[in-house]
Amino acid sequence: MTSSPAVGERWVYREKKGAPYLEAEIIEFRLGATQQRHQAKVLLPTGPPVWVPAGRLKALWSEVDRLIRSDELWASLMEHGRPEQQVRFAAWDVLTLEFGDDDVEDRGGVLSIRGSVDLPDMPEASDAFEEDGWLHLPWPVAEAMVREIAPRHADVLAERIQRQEQDAWSSYARRLPQYEWQWMSFSPEERSAAVAALVGTGYSESWAAIRDWIGVAALERAGKVADLESKLLTARAIAFEAIEALHGSGDRSLRKVAKQLRSRLESGGSRADA
Repeated sequence: MTSSPAVGERWVYREKKGAPYLEAEIIEFRLGATQQRHQAKVLLPTGPPVWVPAGRLKALWSEVDRLIRSDELWASLMEHGRPEQQVRFAAWDVLTLEFGDDDVEDRGGVLSIRGSVDLPDMPEASDAFEEDGWLHLPWPVAEAMVREIAPRHADVLAERIQRQEQDAWSSYARRLPQYEWQWMSFSPEERSAAVAALVGTGYSESWAAIRDWIGVAALERAGKVADLESKLLTARAIAFEAIEALHGSGDRSLRKVAKQLRSRLESGGSRADA
């Protein structure tokens, strides 16, 4: 309902989703403390006047054909099915990288994109439809788009998976000291399996879908980058420990060297910068 009904107007009344649309004449309208508590006294085709929640009044009766057509379009679209929630969330992640967070929505299991976009050349695309500025996609169409788009953002997606899995490992497994050394020794497949066992299948289904969409090469690149970053952090920690040892030696010359090394390390500079 986009506006308050006026006495004498005829509105579309629907008791619940799936129920038929009925013509309702507005006899009286009463405002509640909130919009959800507004009520209308209406005369339906059969029976005496009754008070009903105003939320059941969908539009002016002149728009009933548009509502019926919208229901038909949604029914055709939903016949193509919906994926598991986590797979749908993964697809949403991919689409937002291409179109932006504000222009992609998950509407009851249907992925929708604001504005007009080029659709894949496939029979299911005929059931995509635009409504109120949003293009609603059957799942086969959305998945085909995701498979086309994901490789363009493969490095970003792969790095995101790597970090999410490593964060999950840190949160769960590294509470126990005996697990701490294992992460770096695991292969990518072992890491995924270990994290899936810790956090449950929901996250792993999402990650598995993205892996399928972006391909092995991107995952391998992200794994190498993550391992290199980890090794650099380890080397940095060792360097600082060595500097602290020099500083604590009591020798004035060594303390001066330690100060210079710390300054270069913290600034990211090299010997040539000094």
